[in-house]
Amino acid sequence: MKRNLVIPYGHFLGFFLFITPILINGQNKWSQVYKSDESNYSAIRIIESGNSEFYICGQKDGSGLILKISSEGYIISEKLLDSSSIVTIVELEDKSLIAFGFTWPRELFGRITKLDSSLNIVWDYTYQIGYACSIRDGKVLDNGNLIAVGSTTQGDNYDFWMLITDQNGKTISSNTYGDKRTEQCYSFVSTIDGGFVLVGKSKNEEYNFHVITAVKTNEQGVFEWIRRYNFDGVGYGITNSNNGGYLIAGVKTRNVYFLEINSKGDSISSSVLMRGYGKSIRKISDSGYVVSAYGSVWGSGTYSDAIEIKLDKFGNLVWQNTIGWEGDDFGSDATQLMDGSILFLGTTRSFWPYSNCIFLIKSDSLGNYERITDVKLNDNFHIDFKLSQNYPNPFNPTTVINYQIPNSHPGGAEGAFVQLKVYDILGKEVETLLNQKQNPGYYQVEFDGSNLSSGVYFYKLSSNNYTETKKMVLLR
Repeated sequence: MKRNLVIPYGHFLGFFLFITPILINGQNKWSQVYKSDESNYSAIRIIESGNSEFYICGQKDGSGLILKISSEGYIISEKLLDSSSIVTIVELEDKSLIAFGFTWPRELFGRITKLDSSLNIVWDYTYQIGYACSIRDGKVLDNGNLIAVGSTTQGDNYDFWMLITDQNGKTISSNTYGDKRTEQCYSFVSTIDGGFVLVGKSKNEEYNFHVITAVKTNEQGVFEWIRRYNFDGVGYGITNSNNGGYLIAGVKTRNVYFLEINSKGDSISSSVLMRGYGKSIRKISDSGYVVSAYGSVWGSGTYSDAIEIKLDKFGNLVWQNTIGWEGDDFGSDATQLMDGSILFLGTTRSFWPYSNCIFLIKSDSLGNYERITDVKLNDNFHIDFKLSQNYPNPFNPTTVINYQIPNSHPGGAEGAFVQLKVYDILGKEVETLLNQKQNPGYYQVEFDGSNLSSGVYFYKLSSNNYTETKKMVLLR
């Protein structure tokens, strides 16, 4: 039988069957599973949007997947890119997206796609070097150029690969690194001097196993050094450490493994936590780290569990969550939100009769979370009306108001008549934003206060017997 554990630093709090959603320091907790009765999902990366929403990227039935998620964890929209895998996305200032990934399975090319804020394709390019290549990570540089890293192959030989393009996807440079038979890159990080460190694996031909490998380049992608760490392992994630070097998360002889290296690539320290695979690592606001992993934890049986890990600034374990149900569960990414809470993303095979599903868990900063006990098809709507806090707040002159209409209310299947109005501090109505019937779902309305003076305003959502009011501040 699989169990859910929360292990704070120095203490053991026991087992949790169900935790009711609560607020801790303003951090509300929730858990969601995204699934279909026939589709196969795979989660890779979670990205926070600038308006308190999120993007999940990965795969769905062989197509690249982007899910736009509300602040409460409900699906706003879905975008598929045919015959692809999307490994990460970046949101630009105008709310457009850059999606990095690769095409598959018929041809394996790197792929970068720009989408507008409505997820319509602006431009879409594939990149080929060698016989085949794939992008595994990417970002937008301060100058607007795009950088992507991954692997390329010439026959049986694999190399690290870095691609730099302009803001329109046109190639500026394309470089490969490595001299072994098999060298594959999975992630990278920017360095203090403007360069980059790539991490992945090399195959040790003498002993026939893989070793963690790191490559350093300058800002133009020119090779500076390569380091291989001779043990059976793979580096999947990398971030900047607190000592001017880098912290790598991965696997060593089937154990979750952390390796700290200095700015020259020399090994400083290492640690093994548990059986499993470390998949991603990100530095957070307290100078500590959040890690996603998976593995067969003691007491969980033969199935794989998803593992969420918090490390302090020295790399010591603060707490971990072992999240598993009745099948295989895999952690793929974790990130900290602006309110200090943590999102943990993964894929689960536990909810029969559904195929692979994506799970997303929002825990508070102490690792407390709401456990998922049951999953029903198409249940990603809120069970009640929900009016969210506007964003940004304070604002000048525009802000966005999000609200949810449930699929269970009087007349729910046919929708509900909804009113959304704005009032000044004296209770005088200043604008009606919405006055119509709407179907169950998640909605956004933009409020423009250009014609109003600075001050406190209130917005009220009304439908049937439901009414909720929230305060917002306009600052000129």
